[in-house]
Amino acid sequence: MGYNNQPGNTKFFKVRSCDTLKVFNPIGSKSFILSSSPDCFSRIIPQDSISYDGENFIFHYNNISMFDAIYVSHQCTGNFAEIMILPCFELDCNDDNPEIHPNHKEIPYNGLDDDCNPLTPDDDLDQDGFLAVDDCDDSDPGINPNAAEIPYNGLDDDCNPLTPDDDLDQDGFLAIDDCDDSDPAINPNAVEIPDNDIDEDCDGVDLITSTLEMERRRINIFPNPADKIIQIDISPSQNFRFYLFNIEGKEILTSENETTILINKIKSGIYFIKIVDINFENIDIRKIVINH
Repeated sequence: MGYNNQPGNTKFFKVRSCDTLKVFNPIGSKSFILSSSPDCFSRIIPQDSISYDGENFIFHYNNISMFDAIYVSHQCTGNFAEIMILPCFELDCNDDNPEIHPNHKEIPYNGLDDDCNPLTPDDDLDQDGFLAVDDCDDSDPGINPNAAEIPYNGLDDDCNPLTPDDDLDQDGFLAIDDCDDSDPAINPNAVEIPDNDIDEDCDGVDLITSTLEMERRRINIFPNPADKIIQIDISPSQNFRFYLFNIEGKEILTSENETTILINKIKSGIYFIKIVDINFENIDIRKIVINH
């Protein structure tokens, strides 16, 4: 609504908290007074901002929620001004609820347009296309169900707790302890295989057998893959201890001086055989596949 105030008149306005008041004052006019009391000089209301439209100074009053009534008077100034009020009922998207109006702060995730601005998000605050019910971090647009998991950053980027962020090879060791997190056969519990230039047990070195030791004996382990038995042929004959480890490094079976090992009750999989020369403590390690 608009109101042309003539000198000598006092105009009373009933306002609500969401009303916006603009006062247009022509260039060259003296200042008018906007007050919350009819005597003009007490309880003067300061403007929030001033703009200029080429003809008038425009005084903007947005913070009038503390007042029940506004008085604009020219008995005090004797100048002309035009008063414009934008009532809240013209801007209010829900006039039945006093907590919903353009000056209200938007409250996220309550399903209401608290500030009467459809552009203010009530959900999906990070604007990544996913509502909070599906987005495990609605404050970060880089985290949502469509994001790619970035290893070792400590974040659930794809909102899927089953996607590993660490221990990518799922061998039970985090990358800080696992010297190859892409191979489950390499970890601190793995059995070291000598002379293959691979550090299976992550101790920093590869086990190397001496040339003399390899020349003095021959070890044949067969069949490989094996089904019901493992046959061990050592030449020349010697006292030895046999160990069978699974791929996680757990000891499954051990024996002494047995050349035929029953494996029919052992699950199929990849295993490691360690032969220890009891007399000289020489060690030989072989990989074997059990396949029933």
